[in-house]
Amino acid sequence: MATQNAINNNSGTLTVANGLTVTAGGATVTAGGLTVTAGATSIGGTGNNPFTVASGTSQIAIGNDEVAKTIYLGNTTGATALNLNSGTGGYNLYVGSGTASQVVNSSGDVTFPLTPCFMYYLGTADTSATGDNLTATIGGGHALTKVYDQGSNCTTAGVFTAPVTGRYLFSTTVQFSSLASANKNCTFSIVTSAVTYVYNVDLNSLFTTSDQVNMFFTSFAGMTAADTCSFTVLISGNASNNVTIGSGQGNTYISGKLEC
Repeated sequence: MATQNAINNNSGTLTVANGLTVTAGGATVTAGGLTVTAGATSIGGTGNNPFTVASGTSQIAIGNDEVAKTIYLGNTTGATALNLNSGTGGYNLYVGSGTASQVVNSSGDVTFPLTPCFMYYLGTADTSATGDNLTATIGGGHALTKVYDQGSNCTTAGVFTAPVTGRYLFSTTVQFSSLASANKNCTFSIVTSAVTYVYNVDLNSLFTTSDQVNMFFTSFAGMTAADTCSFTVLISGNASNNVTIGSGQGNTYISGKLEC
């Protein structure tokens, strides 16, 4: 093993068969590569001894072979700060290959392009949808229109299928019109494979003279991969199904996302 030596190799490849330790000074490889075929590689030691890799426009690869492994960055027993400094360019975090799973720009704004997230709205009003104790599914009448759907997990019929097990946040807003004084109660339901989350509303407490009202309901839900979620409303009290579910992106829509 080579220890406590400053190594300068301006061309070719430096190969160490039984581990490499650099505790002071530095190891500089400006061309070719550094290969340690066995043993441990320790760079840094105590104090402020930085490890710098300057690769220009080339790739920095750590543990990129096909062997399963655990890669540690930082101290396993003490406090460690991991700083990803990228100048003004930001950085992308890839898990697997293809699209970045996390994107951070130079201002520190973070987005998650692969996290399941959707929003659909009712583009055409559903007339005579409820009013006489009839359950109406949002998207069960006229098809919904997609605003966005990361992962393509929701249908235009308003059915979301969980791609992974986790905790999801769901929300729906519905515009009701043609309400009659006989319509007393409204029930919102977020229906998942495991649990139905219910919100009951006394319509008389919301309006007195107008026959139109917008209401919303939000709930967290624990879901297993392949579980489904849909959104329903029910208004009772009238002798017929007189209530119209209004259309428009800001009036009647469903949305959801994976939280954790």
